[in-house]
Amino acid sequence: MIKKWLCGVILGCLVLFGMSAHAQMECGERMQIEINNKIYSVVLENNMTADALRQRLPMTLNMEDLNGNEKYTYLTEPLPEMPQPMDLLQVGDVLLWGNDCLVIFYNNASTIYQYTKIGHIENAEDLAITLGHGSVNATWF
Repeated sequence: MIKKWLCGVILGCLVLFGMSAHAQMECGERMQIEINNKIYSVVLENNMTADALRQRLPMTLNMEDLNGNEKYTYLTEPLPEMPQPMDLLQVGDVLLWGNDCLVIFYNNASTIYQYTKIGHIENAEDLAITLGHGSVNATWF
């Protein structure tokens, strides 16, 4: 009787733990980006692109400015891509263009291009100021 009860408790705990882990995954894993001595938290998409990028951390990348609304860099190794049309790009979007171009948007923009979602920077209201003009070094961890 006690063994049966104990097995039920253990099984219940395993189910509860499994649900908790699943709920955490849905909320999104996180990584950090440090730019000009300011640290931002990035909520990651639950996809293989975000996972592949996270496996490369930590890394420091020099990111160039483009169009007055984004910073980009080409990665030395491609990431898995799952491009999708995106009409509106928002401040804080972290995306992959093609299979090797990592992009951070610091101003809203409309687009005709397809991107793979990687994540979104939380509290990105001052991102344009932090990124400034020209290139920046961004440390991802």
